[in-house]
Amino acid sequence: MTALRGYVVASAAALDHGDLVLPPRRPLRAESYASQTRVSTRPGSFVLSLALPLRDVNDEVPAESTSGQEVLAGIPAPVSGRRVTNRMFAAARRAQQLARDVGEGESPLSAFGHPGDVTVNATELESLGSLGGPEQDAYPLRFSQSPLLPGSRSPQGLRMTPGQQRILREAADYLRTRQPRANVTGQSRSAESGGAGQIGG
Repeated sequence: MTALRGYVVASAAALDHGDLVLPPRRPLRAESYASQTRVSTRPGSFVLSLALPLRDVNDEVPAESTSGQEVLAGIPAPVSGRRVTNRMFAAARRAQQLARDVGEGESPLSAFGHPGDVTVNATELESLGSLGGPEQDAYPLRFSQSPLLPGSRSPQGLRMTPGQQRILREAADYLRTRQPRANVTGQSRSAESGGAGQIGG
């Protein structure tokens, strides 16, 4: 449950912040959106269903859409829910592709830090690497969009293997420990001059 919520917060935050490592204090809008999600289970199964609201409470709701047509079911488009869902799927697909390449020896772990069409942040990687539980059991992810909005796609899914989960967690750690931090510089002075090393922001 913690990993699932972290996944939503990280993907919602990624819509406005393209950093590989999100700040410790998550954007309030992303936290607020994640708090509106609903998790349910199916009787007799281990399936978790996560329902994301179609729009954020902070979204502006116009009387009609920009195209001049009436808003379907009173819900404007585009809306936060559609954007967050798209981001979550794109991040999962990209993360799995990179994990597969690293696992097959085609790319180094540092590939997770390279820019691309979709840059997956450390929090998303850690969440995707933790959804399989302590044993990192294989798990499927299935994304479906609300039919209340036009242009809804058919459900899409993927399956994350234990090996891929391990690589994703290693990649999250790599991004947090190896990536340079903004506005932080290092300065050292040799022992001969009697100085000491220091880090300044």
